[in-house]
Amino acid sequence: MSQRCFLGDFDLLWDHGIPFVVRDHTPWLRCDWSPVGLADVLGMDWCKVVDCEDADYLKTTTVDEFLLGLDEKNDRVLKLKDYPTDQRFKSKSFILARDFQLALPVPAYSSEDGPLNLTNFFPVNYSNAPDLGPKMYVAMASKSGDEGHGSTHLHIDISDVVNIMARGEALWHVFLSKDADRLKEYVSAKCKAPWLNDHSFLNQYNKYLTPTELAELKDLGIVPFTFLQHQEDVVFIPAGSPHQVSNVTPCVKLAADFLAPQSLERCSIVNSLMHTSKSDDVLEFGYLVIHCWMALSRHSKSLPASPNISSSGPLPKIATGVPAMALSSSATRYAILV
Repeated sequence: MSQRCFLGDFDLLWDHGIPFVVRDHTPWLRCDWSPVGLADVLGMDWCKVVDCEDADYLKTTTVDEFLLGLDEKNDRVLKLKDYPTDQRFKSKSFILARDFQLALPVPAYSSEDGPLNLTNFFPVNYSNAPDLGPKMYVAMASKSGDEGHGSTHLHIDISDVVNIMARGEALWHVFLSKDADRLKEYVSAKCKAPWLNDHSFLNQYNKYLTPTELAELKDLGIVPFTFLQHQEDVVFIPAGSPHQVSNVTPCVKLAADFLAPQSLERCSIVNSLMHTSKSDDVLEFGYLVIHCWMALSRHSKSLPASPNISSSGPLPKIATGVPAMALSSSATRYAILV
């Protein structure tokens, strides 16, 4: 879709777990998110960069040194990911963090204070509330062809994700969540990693699918959504959708996690996979469902008897301003999980 995404558009796609990209989104970022601009703001902050082609490489440097060398020729494909790793982005720069929030499409779902973002049900004083972003991802251009390993390996997120391209161009391959099991079988057969077992999570393979492998998957009937993300484009990925990214040019990307009511089932499936493979549950999904259920229980008497919004009048608001009807059926179905 172009420039804007309306709630109806989002609902239609998210109900079916379909990823999408908003082209030339407006309003756009107002701050200077160029490498030079970011270097001026973030300065001498220490960080660690990795090599997308060498899993054993790790270098400690400063943010400005890495950013200012982003366009220089390098034998390595270096990447700064999940920045900042030790604290929330607003602690580094409140202005940049706020600029990101104001530029998000469908903020009712995607923003940190969106009324349809279920992660807002964590209590304000909850000490273990997850850091859902934004986080900054800066990486050099990826190697192309079957020899390249992309800038982000094939993986699954437990939450919904919104990704803004502040600078550069990247190639995305995004699979539907229903294809995750077959995709994992294909990847496990390809990797044949002795340290992984039958219950291993797709994320543990550290795999990037090459053009040849994507062609093989197509023959098996497993075809991803493929699109180029340009500057000012915003990508939305549903929870549970395997995806990978390859930078066509050096890129500065910003991403944040959120959780729409439509994604609760997909989220619960990924949560189960993470527990089986002993992976970290960064979303604290079980506690989130508990807090959603508690809020609904406190306000159950004010819920409309019918889901017909037009005949019920305005939806009652529960804690944090979330419309109750958006959550009642979903939270009821998954409260038993915890």
